[in-house]
Amino acid sequence: DSIPADKKVVQMVNKPEATRQDLQTGNGRKAVKIENDILVTVPDDLTLMTPYILEEQQDWFEDEIEFVRRLIRPGMNVIDIGANYGCYALTIAKLAGPDGRLWAFEPCSSTADHLQQSINANGLDQIQLIRAALSNRQGEACLSTQDNAELNSLSDDNGGTDSETVPLYRLDDCMQEHAWHDIEFLKLDAEGEEVRILEGGQAFFTDLSPLVMFELKHGDEVNEGLIQAFQNMGYSPYKLIPGLMLLAPFDVQEEADPFQLNLFCCKPDRAQKLQNLGLLLLDEPASIDTACDSNIWENYLHDFPYAAIMFSTCRGSASQQPLPDWPEYRDALNAYVMAQDTERAPGERYHLLRTAFIQLVSVLDAHTSLPRLLSLARIASELGNRALAVNILNELARHFEEKQQFNVDEPFLAISARAAAIDPKDMLGNWCLAQILAERERLHAFSSYFTDASSLPILDIIERLDYPDPEMALRGDLIRQRFGLSATALAA
Repeated sequence: DSIPADKKVVQMVNKPEATRQDLQTGNGRKAVKIENDILVTVPDDLTLMTPYILEEQQDWFEDEIEFVRRLIRPGMNVIDIGANYGCYALTIAKLAGPDGRLWAFEPCSSTADHLQQSINANGLDQIQLIRAALSNRQGEACLSTQDNAELNSLSDDNGGTDSETVPLYRLDDCMQEHAWHDIEFLKLDAEGEEVRILEGGQAFFTDLSPLVMFELKHGDEVNEGLIQAFQNMGYSPYKLIPGLMLLAPFDVQEEADPFQLNLFCCKPDRAQKLQNLGLLLLDEPASIDTACDSNIWENYLHDFPYAAIMFSTCRGSASQQPLPDWPEYRDALNAYVMAQDTERAPGERYHLLRTAFIQLVSVLDAHTSLPRLLSLARIASELGNRALAVNILNELARHFEEKQQFNVDEPFLAISARAAAIDPKDMLGNWCLAQILAERERLHAFSSYFTDASSLPILDIIERLDYPDPEMALRGDLIRQRFGLSATALAA
């Protein structure tokens, strides 16, 4: 049956109050509350990246921060090189607790001042803030500063109005000074200085065995030299599988997803420990036993609010004949469901999710349908194939714009876990449109900070559909504040 998806909804929805949990601290600063009740002190300026993103998402935008939350345990010792305003450092220190230690390196004086204020506000005495940069030599260096502190970097210039002189240390010397002996995690974000930091940390990376998180790209180019430098020291690269929140081997010969920003690496002993904790897979099994009840997909979907109207619509479809490759599509759904079982080994879960993806791509060749595209977009996103997910969402949005209807002839996975929890209220078409547009807004850019005001028309459509989304409403508010727009002026 065709379910109408009217984009010209007359009734405006009373959106919930956006939960902007920020506290003015004076001196042009504010503290924004992120997950786990952590206060991050940032400049009170929406034209800057970190303040804007933390207001918008009430958290840092990278999937990796959620993995780090699962990784950190009480008592851990951690190093954060390039701590910036401290989203990771503060998060890690609170999870590590008073028995843990975190050494945060931040060379920029103004950024370090903000971080120190956050450390004090959160009572995190386990953080030692070191106001210095790291490289392959001791001494001093020129730090080129930008409006967005995330882009600060060491420079060969000898000063200037947009620079400051900072202390420069070697990681090996710091290891001796601070008596590091059991560092379990190291975050490395040094804007192009990473290889030199490794050169100055040969003893550190040889004697210790941390899991390291680092930037995949420097600028727009994959940092192949850094990956190779880690491999030369016995550290193998891994990537995050966001839907499973575990690390899988990264093939340097394969093209990385354009949205992928970070990699991890570690030596075999650390990898084995992480695999034992269900956080990493050393190898994907060639095959596993996928025998199961052929209807586990149905039992799984029945738990979600959208299931009732979806199943009733499918059963009332004009076509009662199974669609092409239905058994294969069903098997793909089953493989996806089995991948959600956290009792399975990490390698099995990853294999099942990849199997679901491969099978869905195959069945779409036999019969392209909106339900199958929705399911593929969900699985692609959870595998980390974000660019493909965005392309599918664009195609789905174009379909709604042209047809203004949603043909439900098969069951499907909701476009995201967030969408699956929202009740369609007997309007499956409107619900699908709202969730497609919202998920595309979340995925097509890391933040509306990077899209200027171009997101406003889509955010307005989402607002007018009968499924209020506090984050989308907040995005609209922030864009208007940033560019001095008003809802009235925009409508005019």
